[in-house]
Amino acid sequence: MAAAHKLELLKTSISEAITTSNNYPIKFEINNHQVEIKYTINEKLQSYVLNLLESYKPDYGVVVVIDNESGQILTATGYSGKQRMVDNSLVFNSENPAASLFKIVTAASLLQTQKVTADTEVKVKGRGTTLYKYQLKEELGSRARKITLNKAFAMSNNVAFARLALQNLQGGELSRSAENFYFNKEIMTDINLPTSNYRIPSSQYNLAEIASGFNKTTNLTPIHAAFMASVVANNGQAVFPRLIKEMKVDDALWNIETVKNQQCIDPKVANSIKDMMISTTESGTARKSFRKLYRKIHDDIIIGGKTGSITGGEPEGKRDWFVSFAMENNSLDSGISMSIMLVNQKKWRVKSTYLATRIIDYYYREIKKIPKMLTRNSPKKSVEGIL
Repeated sequence: MAAAHKLELLKTSISEAITTSNNYPIKFEINNHQVEIKYTINEKLQSYVLNLLESYKPDYGVVVVIDNESGQILTATGYSGKQRMVDNSLVFNSENPAASLFKIVTAASLLQTQKVTADTEVKVKGRGTTLYKYQLKEELGSRARKITLNKAFAMSNNVAFARLALQNLQGGELSRSAENFYFNKEIMTDINLPTSNYRIPSSQYNLAEIASGFNKTTNLTPIHAAFMASVVANNGQAVFPRLIKEMKVDDALWNIETVKNQQCIDPKVANSIKDMMISTTESGTARKSFRKLYRKIHDDIIIGGKTGSITGGEPEGKRDWFVSFAMENNSLDSGISMSIMLVNQKKWRVKSTYLATRIIDYYYREIKKIPKMLTRNSPKKSVEGIL
């Protein structure tokens, strides 16, 4: 019991030290004990990400990059453009509406029923960025059009996701899917990370709101957002994030509890969502930002993502989310997953999708040392079945 209490004290103190000092302190004292920590952070990538944020100065910005195979957090940086300083409290903040990122959870729930596939069509009416009650009526009239689940995901169509959820899901099914992605659960054992919050739908319209991400009650941390992308990249398996590589207390190595990887969703479901996320970067809401990068990498790197935007949360402002995974094609390397969250209040300076292209390019060119990342004259390969 004493050891458990000591570990909890260590976790709390380390979390407070990181968020209040705005760096990753290596040595500090806790109750007269000398603590020394080695983090999983890749200093080269961390420095590059911070320079990016300092260059564009969003009102608030967070970038988290996770190694998919090990769960090690390679980058976790928060930045306040208003104060022009590092603010790592943003990394651990759970007061961020999930917005359309939650469509990943809803897609998994829909596909898990086996009544819906990526090619299932649903009728929609009006703009896909809205969610009015008339758009949810059973009969939509002659101006209704059809859209597949895959296309609705890539274009982040709220109406399509709401209607598919109302037609195929019960509130309990969506709640189980949220639990499978570890909402309302701890995802880290080495530090204290607030849980991401999901509330059970209170009505049919509330089910539509939650399923589409059109609400401010489903919240998550940037670390959890990157974790969601890694679950998809890892074929439905949860590899839990880690920030501490090694810890010594009074020169004695301290064992940190590790959690065995868990299968969250069916691998076939994960692969379908992976294809939808690839469609998002190739032909969906992230296509403009990724067009130039795709010309560089051809089909050497597989990239998928999901955008999200909503006004609300703390700090206040309009959130511009992007979660993604990137991995080498025809390689056993599981690659990386990341989340980028920008909060803009009056003026937009940069898009999260654009920052993602810069980080992915830098990671594979400078960290993984793949020179062909910038080779534009290499032979064009077939990408059938990939994009």
